[in-house]
Parts: sequence; structure tokens; C-alpha cells
Amino acid sequence: MYKLGILKGEDTTQNTFVDEITKCSTFKTSLFNYVDNNEEMLSEMNIILIGEMPTFGFESICESILELRKSFQGIIWILSKELTDFNQMIYYQLGADGISNVNNNKGIFLLQLENLLKHTSNKEEPKEMISKDMTQKKDFVLNEGSLSLIVKDGFEISLTKLEFLVLRELFIHSGETLSYEDIYKKIWIGKNKDETADAKFRQYRITNIIFHLRKKFEEAPGSPEYIKTIRSRGYKLDLK
Repeated sequence: MYKLGILKGEDTTQNTFVDEITKCSTFKTSLFNYVDNNEEMLSEMNIILIGEMPTFGFESICESILELRKSFQGIIWILSKELTDFNQMIYYQLGADGISNVNNNKGIFLLQLENLLKHTSNKEEPKEMISKDMTQKKDFVLNEGSLSLIVKDGFEISLTKLEFLVLRELFIHSGETLSYEDIYKKIWIGKNKDETADAKFRQYRITNIIFHLRKKFEEAPGSPEYIKTIRSRGYKLDLK
């Protein structure tokens, strides 16, 4: 099942188009207001829909696309009742992947989304298989297909995409110390992320993700067995 986020504005009027999407069994939908979103949540989505509403028009959508593209790598799709050539051109230039008129057949639109996601997933499968082979050691397996960590006795722990990426980077270099800068560059730089963030902010981002990782699989997060802090330098994954 694909995860679909629907960006809602302040308009509380009934939206039959959104209602029909939420009833589709192909998608697990989440409604969110942009002020409530966070990068961890966005990393779990396959696609995000942005709909025009009386209180959420052209300028608001443009701002949302720009903000989303700072942290979201999936598909962004715009829904509108009236599409002008100018609006469509701007949406695409800002990073939208598709635009649909809400007056069109909703069933066809849902099939269009489903097929797009299927083809996108199929292209990524070979990379996932390579990653699974690379990220497996005794009692410690990273499963990219399900974004999870499997530890001893086959216990599986779900991770967010960012948690998985950071842990995978530590895994690939297990036994080595990776600096905050090393990890940040690998996960964020060059992927439509903010390259201007200062060192203190970058360290905070990494530290926050490590904190959540330790809570998920370290028996004693305060005295971690696996992810070791190398003071003033960074982190090391210790797989004995």
C-alpha cells in the first residue's frame, strides 16, 4: 500500500475529491496542514497532493511546493478546478511532477497515480536488492524494502526514511568514526536539501536522529551498545 499525504489549507468545507481518494484501498492517506508537517513524516510519503481551495490559492501552492522540495523527494501532484497555462508552467518550474483538474474522472486519476507509483517502485527494486546484500551482518540486518532493522531473534523494528539512511551509512562504515559533517553531506547535500545550514544546525539534525534510533533498538539508550558517541567527532556503529 502506498502512502499518500494530502496538504490541506484552512478551508473546512467538504471536498468530495479528497473524500474519494481517502476511501481508495490502494493508498494509506494522511491529511496534514503544512505548519504541522515535519521532515520525518514527509520521508514516509510516496506522494503528496496539494489542492487549490478558496483559502489556499496559487501563491500558497507555490510556497508549499518550494518548502516541500527542501526535504521531500517523492511525487508532488497539484489538484485544481481551473488550470491556466501560466499556473501550470510555474508549478512545474517550482518542482511539481503532475497537475490534474478535479473536474476530471476521479477513477482515472487514481489509476494514473497507482500506475505511476508502481513503475517508480519497479525501477528502484534492483537498487534495493543490492542494498540488502550490503547491509547484512550477524544479528543485524537492514531491510531497505520495508525501511526496517532486523536484530537478533528476528525482531523487526520500523524506521523512518531518515533514520534508515543514517543507520545505513553508519553500517556501511561500521567500526569507523563518521563525523557529523560526513553523515550530513551523505544524507542531505546534493539532494535538494539546504546546503547553507551552519555546522551547529547540521550537528543538531544528526544528533536528533541518533537519539531516536537509540530509543528504538538500544536496550539502554543512555549507555548504547551499538551506536557509540565519539566525543567532539561524531558516531561509530560498533558491531562485535
